[in-house]
Amino acid sequence: MIKIQPPFDVIMVWYQNDWGLYGRRNEFIARTLLRHRAVRKVLHIEPPIDLEHLNSRLRSDSLDDNVHMNLKRINLYNDKGVFLYTPHILEKLSRDMQLESLHIQLEKVIDLCGINNILLWLYPPHPFADFALNFFKDRASLIASDCVDDHRQYAKTEAERLLIESRYKRIVGASDIVFCVSKTMRDEMAQYNPHAFYIPNAIPSDLFTGQKVGSEPAGMAGVKHPVIGYTGALSLRIDAELLRFVAESRPDWNIVLIGTSPNSDVQALFEMPNVHWLGSVRYEDIHAYISQFDVCILPHAVNSMTDNMNPLKVFEYLALGKPVVSTDVAGVRMFQGDIEIARSSEEFIEAIEKSLAENSPEREEKRINRVRNHTWTDRIDEMMRLSLNALKAKTSAEVPANKKQYYSFERPEVCECVPGTAKTILDIGCASGRLGAALKERQDCVVVGVEYEPEIANEARYLLDDVIVGDIEEKVGTLPSDYFDCIVLADVLEHLRSPEAVLQKLSRTLKDTGTIVASIPNVRHWSVLRPLLEGDWNYEDAGILDRTHLRFFTRKSIQKLFADCGYTIREFTYTTVGEPSAFLQPISKILSLSGIDARTLAEEANHYQYIVTAEKALRPHKLTSIIILTFNQLEYTKKCMESIQEHTPEPHEIIVVDNGSTDGTREYLIKLAQDRSEIQLILNDRNRGFAAGNNQALEKAKGDYILLLNNDVVVTQGWLGTMIEHLNNTPDAGMVGPMSNSVSGPQLVKDVPYGDSLDDMQAFARDFASENRGKTIEHMRLVGFCLLIRKEVIDIIGRLDENYLSGNFDDDDLCLRSSIAGYKNIIARDVFVHHFGSMTFKGNSIDYQSTMKNNFRYFSDKWKGFIETGDNQYRVRLTREQQIETLLTWGEDKFSQGDVQAAEKIFKRILHIDRSNSQALNNLGVIQWQCGEVASAMDFFQNALAANPKDPDALANLLQAARETERFDLIDPNLLDVLKQAQPANPDIVKIMQEQQGIQNGL
Repeated sequence: MIKIQPPFDVIMVWYQNDWGLYGRRNEFIARTLLRHRAVRKVLHIEPPIDLEHLNSRLRSDSLDDNVHMNLKRINLYNDKGVFLYTPHILEKLSRDMQLESLHIQLEKVIDLCGINNILLWLYPPHPFADFALNFFKDRASLIASDCVDDHRQYAKTEAERLLIESRYKRIVGASDIVFCVSKTMRDEMAQYNPHAFYIPNAIPSDLFTGQKVGSEPAGMAGVKHPVIGYTGALSLRIDAELLRFVAESRPDWNIVLIGTSPNSDVQALFEMPNVHWLGSVRYEDIHAYISQFDVCILPHAVNSMTDNMNPLKVFEYLALGKPVVSTDVAGVRMFQGDIEIARSSEEFIEAIEKSLAENSPEREEKRINRVRNHTWTDRIDEMMRLSLNALKAKTSAEVPANKKQYYSFERPEVCECVPGTAKTILDIGCASGRLGAALKERQDCVVVGVEYEPEIANEARYLLDDVIVGDIEEKVGTLPSDYFDCIVLADVLEHLRSPEAVLQKLSRTLKDTGTIVASIPNVRHWSVLRPLLEGDWNYEDAGILDRTHLRFFTRKSIQKLFADCGYTIREFTYTTVGEPSAFLQPISKILSLSGIDARTLAEEANHYQYIVTAEKALRPHKLTSIIILTFNQLEYTKKCMESIQEHTPEPHEIIVVDNGSTDGTREYLIKLAQDRSEIQLILNDRNRGFAAGNNQALEKAKGDYILLLNNDVVVTQGWLGTMIEHLNNTPDAGMVGPMSNSVSGPQLVKDVPYGDSLDDMQAFARDFASENRGKTIEHMRLVGFCLLIRKEVIDIIGRLDENYLSGNFDDDDLCLRSSIAGYKNIIARDVFVHHFGSMTFKGNSIDYQSTMKNNFRYFSDKWKGFIETGDNQYRVRLTREQQIETLLTWGEDKFSQGDVQAAEKIFKRILHIDRSNSQALNNLGVIQWQCGEVASAMDFFQNALAANPKDPDALANLLQAARETERFDLIDPNLLDVLKQAQPANPDIVKIMQEQQGIQNGL
């Protein structure tokens, strides 16, 4: 009989006497636990208070909130459903008597609260948590530790550090589940308990209901804007020197500090005229203060004390829509791109200046949306899921020791092939869940496992979101339709009776845009072939001849399997084991003499295992037009073309524009185009320049994506597919560029280790992609050496400006126009390509500095009013009004030139930025009118007038359309009332109303 798991009664043991004062992690967790379906009651216990000390405080004049709170909680106190209790002791009693007193008090409180099915929730390494562990461990159904700070870093002596470490080892080691506020803390605690999980801080969901800004909070009167604010402890973790530097460098900024325990260095700042310390503020009032801040800061020192922190306040700053500037502490990097992270004092000031200048309602809304899924409700759902899984695993049979190693591999080579954008992942043959856990740590995703062995599946429940126990050949039909972004089959297909049937059925549960990643051993490997030739075929406990393998595969049979089951293989990689066998070459020759095609044997016999990345064969592919300009430098052009052929399985065409090469490049390209149907050639008799050459190719390009590529670039595995993924998965992304070894700005990877070896470079690129999977940065300026652009962006912003000389600032110009059109330009942090760098300039003796100087002068003049310039550098100062005004000019120019299709795209783009722009709406109405779409045109005119009742063009066009078609019935009478109020004396409005009245009378 299946029994329902009874709800937990949580006993939470905290390490400070501060409930209700500051809004700490424990308080949010306790309150949110109480609302969870698996929790019945929450009892929050704080460390014991010495009665004599408390009495002395009561007799003094220095009563504070803390004293009043402790008085309440010495008697059992109920705060909105959470039971609060603070035991009391007399320190003059012996330790044994104190312990006996505590035992009696806790037994009584447990009885009064009716505590039964205990989930003990500890906060190590406090001694009181150690006491609570000993007291409750035999009666608790489950023990959880929640590790907030690494207290070893606060130890003043080595002896103290070792004492703290021993408590961590004891408390964390005895827990069934361990939650850690940071990844580094998780890694530390995993030494003592393998079931340690990263659960960062969050915010209360009621922060999103809207913060009402009332009267100016106490202490803020007279503090002039801009206000740079911080809330939180002012302890040794604060970088006082940084704050002093900011205050001295910007005396017009007012720095407001709210918090407790200012260290001596921080206290010295209070003498400065623009530094204001407001002391401690209760949590219930803190948001009123934050609402007064123009920029919120996290001025933490970067040291061992801050390595493990995950500041609660960054979540709250973002939830209130505030710009945030932080030092580079590990705990804030999860919000990189949403906050400004500074690595020096100068950068810190620059980041504040940028935040002050660029803040807007749109950016505020973006920040708020960024943390909408980081609520305490989300966190508790995850913590309780893990806790319930831990309870199941605790009550299940132990995993046999001889199986643990077999089922505990993370398989990084398989993880590397799983798309970083996958949100729902099915791991078939998940074993103990290590592979899925690695994916969950790398990216935000849900991982469901399927595991045949029940004992191993129980281990996986600690790590995965759900685990299906059973045979995939039986369970495949129960999986949800069109659900998974990625399905992983790591060493599975060879164990199945019918891998064909499973692959075919998995197509139903895989999304049309989804990916299958499979690893399959190669039976053609030399370690199998050589013994076979000697007459041996011996099964083993693991490896290619694993005794549980039912099927065997070669590269060719794998390709046939996936093709027959309706998949297209996108990538086919392999792993190797040991040194190649010397017998392969002579054997290949002998087989060839016997009439057997053995051309692939020498290579494939060294492949131990194949890793296949496949997708549904019917998935529509969009074409990419790769545009390459050449002007001599044949050696580099060859390397570039060879790398594209090897590493670009995505549908593509290559358009090469040769600008009058004389070194054999033209002859090479002509022969290449004859051999490869995807290559088109444009042969110029002179060097027409970068912009003009690219524009020639753009004229011929058929792709949905345009890729501008320098001929001295060597591309790498997954380069194009990954950039396309980022382009499609980032809202409003218009352009994307990769990282490289030779490029300016944030696309640069410094000090690459591979030297001149392109093989080593490819290995480095694979590792780099794996380490940075899914990461992007939004950055206005992308360098045009390798630039992927949506075709629609080119249609709207136009082609390259041919007024620029060869290279330099023509790509800046393109990126700026993309930003004006409201697109994001992003850097794919997980794509690395090699760039030899400026080889055309060097090889053809072109004056690089002179070209750059002339181009910058033209760029500066062209975009005066949009940018601020100095020292061959610039800063974009783009307003929404400039965007719309520029786009209207572009659209009206296109319309006057007869390019109605391009004009329509531009006007629609304006509505993407400002959906109530009356000029764009009117212009779209005119286009619809020209196309004969009367009803649509009149709708656009009326929408324009609804947005701006005084728009004369829209009114005139509406009247003309109604008169010429006699369709006054299509005009909304309510709109006419609005127009009449806005323009009471306009005769055109009167005429329309009369016509409508005539229609009604006629009816």
